[in-house]
This record gives sequence, C-alpha cells and structure tokens, in this order.
Amino acid sequence: MQQLLGYVLGLILTGLAAYGAYEAYSSAMDGQHIESLQTQLSSMQQQITTQYQRRPGRYTWTNLATTTLISSKIAPQSAINGTAVTNPFEGTYIVLGNKDGAVSPLSTFSVIADNIPESDCEQIIKSFGAGGGLNGGPMYGYAVTATSAGGGTLSTVIPDTDDNAVNNCSAPGTPTVAIQFVFNG
Repeated sequence: MQQLLGYVLGLILTGLAAYGAYEAYSSAMDGQHIESLQTQLSSMQQQITTQYQRRPGRYTWTNLATTTLISSKIAPQSAINGTAVTNPFEGTYIVLGNKDGAVSPLSTFSVIADNIPESDCEQIIKSFGAGGGLNGGPMYGYAVTATSAGGGTLSTVIPDTDDNAVNNCSAPGTPTVAIQFVFNG
C-alpha cells in the first residue's frame, strides 16, 4: 500500500513540476512577445514619421496597404511573413492615417495590432513609457477593441493606470483583442 501511495505521490509531484515548467515557459514567451511587439511598433512609428512627416497632407491616407508596408520598409523584417505583416501574437498590423482628422488629430497616425491575448493586453498597455496627448512622447494614446476594425474609446493617458488598463482590456469581452496605438507624427 505504501508503495502505491508513494507512486501516486510521485506522479502528482511530477505533474506539478511539469505544470510549473509550462507556466514559466509560457510567461517567458509572453514577455518575449510583448518585447518584440514594442520593438516592431517603435520601428514602424519611426519609419512612418520619417517617410510621411514632411509630405503634403502628411497622414491623411486611409490605410497603408500591406504591400506598401513591405516595399517601403515600414514594417521591420521581423514582422514580414511572406506577403503578410504579422505581429508576435500571430495577428496582423494595420496602419491607419488620420483621414483629415476624422479618426484622430491631424498630426497622428495609428498602428493596430490584433490577436492580442486579453491576459497580455494590460501588461502591453502598462509597458509604454512617457507620452500621452499631443505634447507627450511618441505615443498619443491607445484604444482596445474586439477586432481590428477599431472604434474603441481612445485613452490619452500613457502609461495608463492599472485600473484603466484592466478595464480597457476587458471591455471588449473577447479572449483576444486589437489594440490601436495612436502615435504623434
């Protein structure tokens, strides 16, 4: 009987160790995905600003086609997956202009990343440093929506409070969300 009990206890401990290793791996991968997302967004923000800031009409385009993101080298190489531009969470990127101010202030543009797990959304929002508003850093604000179609409430508080980040990330009520990152141009 003691042997059976020892065997069962050994199986339980092995299972707990495997679960702990999986959780540690999963957490590390989430952190790596978030860091990669930040790097890719920063690169796109810099490229778009460099290429469009001095043009007449600046950011008045509706959206940049995926082929333009690739051919103009706006998307970093790490985001190019064949003919698609993907984020580290296996979602896509969409780059929106301000449509003459219909979407956001005239001096801004947006990059939308979709397929972001709701559980990582809060950490992503809180990881962005100083900014917010037209006089802040490169980030003007963000909105969280259920899909890349956009339409969420724009928050211009960067970095946002824990409560706001949690509320904004859970508002769509879906397991994955799209985050619209609005940048100062």
